[in-house]
Amino acid sequence: MSRATELLQQAAETSRKESFVLEYQSGITDADALGVALSKWAEWTGDTIAEVFFSALEDANYHTERALFIDLWNDHNGSNLT
Repeated sequence: MSRATELLQQAAETSRKESFVLEYQSGITDADALGVALSKWAEWTGDTIAEVFFSALEDANYHTERALFIDLWNDHNGSNLT
């Protein structure tokens, strides 16, 4: 496991504990917990959140899908992300 993956796992666990009440924590996925942490990190700025999403798609070689989502995002939000 890479160091980045370990840190993301720790971030998910921390976010789950800090952002959700105890009775719901067990049902919160790592993706949900990381999504909350990312939103807080980005200070709830949609363009920043979208840029992280687009970068993840590109890294995973989803280039066509990335381009489609960028076009959709820009058209819907009046943004100019590339």
